[in-house]
Amino acid sequence: MIFAATCLIASYSFAYRPFVSTDASVAKENKFELELGAFKLTHQDGENRLVVPSTRVNYGVTKNWEFDGEFETQIYREGDERNLEIRNSAVDLLGVVRDGILQGKNGPSLGVEFSALIPSTVKGERNAGISGVGIVSYKFYNLVYHVNAGIELDNSGIGPNAIWG
Repeated sequence: MIFAATCLIASYSFAYRPFVSTDASVAKENKFELELGAFKLTHQDGENRLVVPSTRVNYGVTKNWEFDGEFETQIYREGDERNLEIRNSAVDLLGVVRDGILQGKNGPSLGVEFSALIPSTVKGERNAGISGVGIVSYKFYNLVYHVNAGIELDNSGIGPNAIWG
């Protein structure tokens, strides 16, 4: 019902997200964006898992900064009594620190993202965490590249990890 209402009141929609990590751009000031990821069927640790689209809501706070909320829902995990899980939840602050190709200017777009990782309902991922990532977005011929690199203390509580995308 909420999804249908959102579709009816949205002024326009544009989709361009054929990548896994984030890009160095933000939602326009005082505007919301809703992003739905693809379904995922994974085989991890000897188990099959089905995850429904990840969901991300972005809100443009100022010209170069946005707040995000994100999560994904795992609806099936082979051999597990509890199939419905909320995973990969976070509250993010994303900023553009250099306007570039994604803002209609020359050169790379540069951004940063700081995240508070929310505890998951999945056993072993019930800790809070934090992360910080640097982002470079650039166009080479007709392809746009987004390179992310940073560090996180993830929900498993195991020491800091390098992250990239």
